[in-house]
Amino acid sequence: MRSESLTVRCRGRWPEIMAKLAPREDLLKAIERGSRRVGWCPVHLGKHGDAFRVFKDFVDTGGAVCNTCGKFGTGFKVLMWINGWDEVTTGRELRRFLDGEQPAAPINTRRALPPMAPVEPERRRPSRDGLMNLWDAAMPLTHERAEPVRRYFARRGLHGLDLGQLQTLRCHPDHMYTDSETGKRVGRFPTLLAFVVDANGELVALHRTYLTDEGEKARVKPVKKLLNAQGATASGGCVRLQAVDTVGSILCTCEGLENGLTALMRNPHLPFWPATSAPLLGALLLPPQVRHLVIWGDVEPAQRQPDGSVRQPGRDTADKLATRIRADGRTVEMLFPRAPVGSKCDWNTVLLEHGVEAIPRLSTVVRMLPTAFRLAQLRHGTVIRS
Repeated sequence: MRSESLTVRCRGRWPEIMAKLAPREDLLKAIERGSRRVGWCPVHLGKHGDAFRVFKDFVDTGGAVCNTCGKFGTGFKVLMWINGWDEVTTGRELRRFLDGEQPAAPINTRRALPPMAPVEPERRRPSRDGLMNLWDAAMPLTHERAEPVRRYFARRGLHGLDLGQLQTLRCHPDHMYTDSETGKRVGRFPTLLAFVVDANGELVALHRTYLTDEGEKARVKPVKKLLNAQGATASGGCVRLQAVDTVGSILCTCEGLENGLTALMRNPHLPFWPATSAPLLGALLLPPQVRHLVIWGDVEPAQRQPDGSVRQPGRDTADKLATRIRADGRTVEMLFPRAPVGSKCDWNTVLLEHGVEAIPRLSTVVRMLPTAFRLAQLRHGTVIRS
């Protein structure tokens, strides 16, 4: 089958591929929800909101299933189904995409049926302009009304940050919290906003952390939410705390925003791009000038799965990203905090418990990184290099 020769090239890029070659809003929503939640089918919609979901390994395989339409084990088959393409057309369009060319075949962006019920305005995705309006209404972290974020950073041990340099973070003084399930408005809170961009540097989402005036996390669940732009997917994106301009550059990444700020405080000379969540970290896309990636991983308790296998989410996510980056001809290092067996730990926890000196300080020269790691890892960290 023609799709087999594309398997390796497409692995890890299926969210990006679908956003370009199958830009159905219901498919993009399914990608963001992940495998544990279901919703409308991108083709027939469904009557009960329970028809469609992507597979757990969607980022690598592109597979999905609809309770009505059937199972599609690969992204190749999903594209054939959604766009009505044959095998030859699908293979050709995938190669055009991978080679940086524009699609040649018609892309089916229309639903087969209209929605069963109107979507409430407060639950509708904003446009990119809408996200920018929200961003423009927020304040730089040095503004007097950004005090709740500064207090939050202080509670997380982040005292030494140059707030004026953090241009992709802002504080909205009274952002509305809306329950994602019911659509009900809960209240207004000071909110830390993070500017999430895709691989091309285009705005795709705003990551929000809801706070109190005292700098504590607001009593809402979840306290951190991602607001995506209409027709965009955050998969592959991140928060770019600094720019990467030099060919052959080193880049640092991690799951949580606070972890990235923790490592940045100790390494202000290195660029950090937090992904904001484990799924986004596993799908992170790098610009071509980055040749060496340092992953600041989380440690989480092992979880036994129904099939008897054992998962360690933080380590598994880092491994997944590292494997894909190495396959692209780049080098990777993974740095994990040292923690008792069965406990959960990230680098911000290390900072709070042991101080800033416990955070590794890295060299900007790749060949010197192992030495820098060995000097810093003895008490509080473990490094894996390849």
